[in-house]
Amino acid sequence: MKPPPWVLQPASKLALRLYLIGVVQFVIVMSGMVGIITFRERRPFPFADTLKFVSGTIADSGGDPQQLAKVMARLQAALRCPVAIYDGADQLVSHDQFSRPPVNRNQLKSLPRDLTALVPMPGGATWYLVLLEAPLAPPLKVFLYWVAFVSVVVGAFSVFIARKLVRPLARLVTAAHDFGAGKLEARVRMDPSDVLGEVASAFDQMADRMTYALRVEKELLANVSHELRTPLQRIHIAVELAAEGDAATARESMRDIAEDLAELERIVEDVLTATRLSLREGNTTATNTASPPIRPESADLRALLAKSTTRFRAAHPKRQLHVAIAEDLPVLSVDPVLLRRVVDNLLDNAHKYTEDPYAEISLFAGWWSNTVVIEVRDRGSGIAASDLGSIFQPFFRADRSRTRTTGGLGLGLALARRIVDAHEGKLTIESVEGAGTTARIELPIKPPPD
Repeated sequence: MKPPPWVLQPASKLALRLYLIGVVQFVIVMSGMVGIITFRERRPFPFADTLKFVSGTIADSGGDPQQLAKVMARLQAALRCPVAIYDGADQLVSHDQFSRPPVNRNQLKSLPRDLTALVPMPGGATWYLVLLEAPLAPPLKVFLYWVAFVSVVVGAFSVFIARKLVRPLARLVTAAHDFGAGKLEARVRMDPSDVLGEVASAFDQMADRMTYALRVEKELLANVSHELRTPLQRIHIAVELAAEGDAATARESMRDIAEDLAELERIVEDVLTATRLSLREGNTTATNTASPPIRPESADLRALLAKSTTRFRAAHPKRQLHVAIAEDLPVLSVDPVLLRRVVDNLLDNAHKYTEDPYAEISLFAGWWSNTVVIEVRDRGSGIAASDLGSIFQPFFRADRSRTRTTGGLGLGLALARRIVDAHEGKLTIESVEGAGTTARIELPIKPPPD
C-alpha cells in the first residue's frame, strides 16, 4: 500500500535532514556576520601623533565654530565614530554632523577614559575631545574576522555531515567485507530511518536470505543423503535375498524393490519439482523457459480425487478414509499431475501425523461462488501454534525427532503451496495441537483452454 503523501520516505528524510542542517548553518553564519559588523573593537585613543595633530588643529581654530565643524567631520571620517568637544565648563562646543550629544558632558553615560582626550587651548584653558562610541575596527580586520568565523562554522558542519554519512557507510563496507570473507553472521544493524539505514537494512535482509539459502542447501544435501540411503539399503538387501532364495522369495523381493524404487522416484521428483518452481519464481518475466511451472489441461476433479483415494487406500489399507465429493464438480483447467501431488501429499501427511491407526481421515470436495474447495482433515497430533507460520518453508519439520521415523525432506507442504499458488489458488492449514489438522485448497473456477 502506498504511504500517504505526508509520510516521508527514507531518501526524503535524508534530504530534509541535509536541508535543515544547511538552514541552521546559514542562520549561524548570518548571525555571526551581523554580530561582527556591529561589533565595536575598543582601540587605545588617542594615539600620540593623532592627539598632537587634533590638539594643534583645535587650538589653531581658536574656537571658531566653522573650523571646529570641519575638524569634527574629518575626525569622524577617520575614526568612523561620533565625536564631540566640550569646554572646561563641560559645555558642548562642537560635534560631528551625524551625532546628537548632550549639552553638558556630565550628562554623558559613563565612558572609558581612553575615549576622552584633553586638548590644551590658547590662554591655558583645557577642552575635552570625547569619542561618543568606540571606534570601529578597520575594514580589513572585520573581513578577516568574517572569513575566520565562516571557516570555523562551515568546517564544523562539514565534519558533522561527513561523520553522519561516513560512519554508516563504513559500517556497511565492513559488514560486506566480513560477509564476503565467510562470516555469515556479519550484519550492519542500523535503524532504517533514512536512505542509508534503508540500504543497511536491505543488506541485512539480503544476508539473512543468503545465509538461509546456504543452510537450506546443506540441509538438503544431508536430508537427501539420509532419505536415499534407506531405500537403497533395502534394495540392496532385497537383491541379495532374491539372488539366494527361491522363486517365491525372489518375487517378494521384486515387490519390495518396486516399492523402494517408487520411494526413490518420489524423492527425486520432489527435489526436481522444487527446483523447477524455484527457477520459475526467480525468473517471472521469462516467456520462453524450457520447463513451464504448470501444464494446464481440462481435468475432471472427481476422477483426479478418485485416483488419489485409490492410491491412499492401497498404500494404507488399515486406515479408514471417509470421502465426500460433490457430484457436480466443474471441469477445471489445471495441471492434473501437480494437483494430484498436492492432494496425495496432504493425505500422506494426515496419515503420518495421526498416530492412532483407527482414527479416521476425511477428504471433502465441493464448490461455491466460483471456487472449488478441497479439504483433508485428520484427528492427529496437530501442529503447535508457534510452528504454523513456518510449515510452508522448505525443509521445515515441526517435530524433527518424530520425523526420523516417518521420513521426508520437509518439502511436501512447501511444494504444495507453490503448486497451488501457480494455479492462482490458496492453500491454508488450520490446526489445534492434540486435536487435528485441516488442510484446505481453494482453486478459482476458470474455463478450460480451447
